[in-house]
Amino acid sequence: MNGISHVSDVTILLGAGASKDAGLLLSADLADALRKDATQGGEADLLRALGLILGALAFKRGVDGFNIDARVDIETVLRVASQLADRANHPLTSFVASWHAALERLAPGGNANVFDRLVNRARNLLKDALKVPEDPAKVSYLGHIVRLEPYRGSKRYPQVFTLNYDRCLETGLRYERVPFTTGFLDGRWDRAQFDQSDHLRVYKLHGSFGWVRHPETRVIYDVEAALDRTDIDIASYDVEDELVFGTENKLQARQPFLWMVYRFSEAVQSAKYIVCIGYGFADAYINQIIAQAMAEDPAKRLIAVGPDLNEQVLERAEDLQFTPNRTSIVPEKAKVALTDTDNIRKAINEFEKTLKEELPFAK
Repeated sequence: MNGISHVSDVTILLGAGASKDAGLLLSADLADALRKDATQGGEADLLRALGLILGALAFKRGVDGFNIDARVDIETVLRVASQLADRANHPLTSFVASWHAALERLAPGGNANVFDRLVNRARNLLKDALKVPEDPAKVSYLGHIVRLEPYRGSKRYPQVFTLNYDRCLETGLRYERVPFTTGFLDGRWDRAQFDQSDHLRVYKLHGSFGWVRHPETRVIYDVEAALDRTDIDIASYDVEDELVFGTENKLQARQPFLWMVYRFSEAVQSAKYIVCIGYGFADAYINQIIAQAMAEDPAKRLIAVGPDLNEQVLERAEDLQFTPNRTSIVPEKAKVALTDTDNIRKAINEFEKTLKEELPFAK
């Protein structure tokens, strides 16, 4: 099934801030946690590598006229670490007369060891730091996103896209008894699950903890559900969680990520309302998709939810054309906005009223 089978009035995008109220760390918090972890482990070389990266990033911010004391998110740190690990193969390497002296001391001749270790250490830390709370009630507020779709006679679910690796959303939806799918049938990835409109569809654009790719067939499985299958033995393979993490370009060609990004593009183009919760507008390709959809449809509205969001943040966001007359900012934490104030629904209702005034014959 294609086309209108997956259309809904509201498309929701969740960023890391959506899980913060459950006690999970934000990306900048994780960078601090990585430094603390390396310090406690007494790993001086990892600390020097991390310090070199943070110092260079601060220097660049100062040259660009920004605050040098601003906190750096862990993904930026690891993207730089991955590039430094592979610098010997970079096309511009032959044009670099000499690398930073501190870099050469840490990784002489392009040796990648210390930076590879830094990336691996961060992946392990990430999994521990982003565990779902033992009490599912702590993430129940995320189940309330189901209420954001304006119902038109028959019940429809909003489409939900998330950039988060954690499983807080899934836990919250189960707690609230909301039927949903993340695209798996009996533990195996099956995109046809997203063509059914009788449940909420959750697209995890950057992968998830608990997802693994079979090293031979390249099929993705959800480990928890796949343990009951008799045709495969995922547990016998030493594989990492399938995450789009610490890469220069998060728009990946491998499936199912490319297909999910296509679905995101379709969803924001067809939706009347794009609701971003806990998203800091730091992913350029996501911003491009949103900006394109807003430009093509002057009736489309954007609702941005987050305690640190304001017009200046949206104006500075890379590849996002900010349209203040069509954007509503809800400067609240996700839990408050979803369960206490109902300001997201209020923003939708206000836009609905404005739209009817502009188009008096609209239904």
